[in-house]
Amino acid sequence: MGWTLMAFGLSGQAATTIYTDPAVFLAAVGGVVTEGFDGLPEPGNELGETRSFSVGGISVVASTGSELYTAGSALDIWLSTVVPEQVIDFDFSGDALYAVGGNFFTSDVSGYRTPGSVEVMINDATSYTVTYSVATSFVGFVSDEPITRLSVVAVQPGSGPVWPTANNLVFGGVSVVPEPESAMIQGLVGWAGVMVAMRRKRR
Repeated sequence: MGWTLMAFGLSGQAATTIYTDPAVFLAAVGGVVTEGFDGLPEPGNELGETRSFSVGGISVVASTGSELYTAGSALDIWLSTVVPEQVIDFDFSGDALYAVGGNFFTSDVSGYRTPGSVEVMINDATSYTVTYSVATSFVGFVSDEPITRLSVVAVQPGSGPVWPTANNLVFGGVSVVPEPESAMIQGLVGWAGVMVAMRRKRR
């Protein structure tokens, strides 16, 4: 089941709409482009602390405090980290970006999707936490101010580590920001699925 939430900042701060249904997000956003990470090395590779992408008119730099890591399968590569507690930061420059979303979830030491919670935040302010995530768990943000950073961090359970994982980042300009009442009704459409993944090296 998908939901749409409105997050309002204090006076002078951005108002942001948060989507958990990709169809509703795409309906509110015009001219999207997607980065699926499928051009990265096969799963099981360390990528260094940063990785740069160019998506339409948006320049994206993914970074973490240790090493980025490829998880997923050869048919669907995911971006993760070597150290489970590390944050994945996506910094944006180039064309002004007002809408960004993607699939955000947790994976295990073997690179398989595993149940867990992941927090997604934009501009170090507005955030949303996905609980019991799956590989198609979607979070999208539409803001009335430019989005310059998106951060992803896994909420570590007591039972063992989980890794923050991202896939299918979607970027676009805003055509319409729905009213919260109509968006809530539209947001009831669900979206689910799980992908098979490769083994992650133990660190």
